[in-house]
Order: sequence, then C-alpha cells, then structure tokens
Amino acid sequence: CSAGYDCTGECGGSAVVDDCGVCEGPGYNTGGCCGADTGCISYAEIHSIFDTSHNSATKCTACHGGGGGLTLTSYAHLMSGGDHGAVVIPLDSENSNLVIKLNSTPTFGDQMPQLGPYLDPSMIAQIATWIDQGAIVSPTPSQ
Repeated sequence: CSAGYDCTGECGGSAVVDDCGVCEGPGYNTGGCCGADTGCISYAEIHSIFDTSHNSATKCTACHGGGGGLTLTSYAHLMSGGDHGAVVIPLDSENSNLVIKLNSTPTFGDQMPQLGPYLDPSMIAQIATWIDQGAIVSPTPSQ
C-alpha cells in the first residue's frame, strides 16, 4: 500500500486516532477530558496533592522537587518521567508507575512516600482518575 494505512488498517483510508488515543473516537468529552466522566480533573488539582503535606507527612516535592530520580514540580517534569522512565501512561492508571508506587502493594520497590504516612486512598483514586481521563494539563470543555 503506497498510500499508507489508517488506524483501522485500511490502505489509503482516512480514519484517525483522536486525542484520547481511540481510532475514529469522539475525542475529548463535553467536560474536556477522555472517557465518560465529564467531571474532568486538572493537573493543578493533582499538583496540589504533590505539593501539600498529608497526614503530617512531608510533601512529595520535598524529595521529588528536583532530585530523588523524579521531579514533581511541574506537569512537564512529571510527564517526562524519572530515572526509571515514564511514570504516567495517559489513559492507563493501572500500569502507570505513579499509581503503582502510591498504592499499598507496589509491584516493585517501596510504597511512596518511603517512610509514610501514605496518601489517603481517595487521593490516589483522584490521581488514577486524572490519568484515566488522559492526564491532561487543563480540561477544555467542548461547547
């Protein structure tokens, strides 16, 4: 096929992958993110979790503010990953190392923060939802 294949596998076809990674998908929902949930979460809400002390714990950015293998001080730093590669896989919180390391039974290494106390499960769920919605900086609701 000299014309190239589209996302459906059709030679010379015009089907494209939308902003949410779906072939011929609808793109962002009316809330401005991916998926059915229109209560879209912004990166600013996620950053506030990283930059706030929880349960008398040191805030995440105390260790990950420019060191510790991962920098959590900005969206660009978070999305660029750390010493061990990507930590956020947009649309896939289950396989995103950020969520894996925050949960009580990480598949590798220690739960974060290493010395606890750990994030409340509702905060981890909020981070997971943000990732599953596409891990976008700021939702842009469609009109």
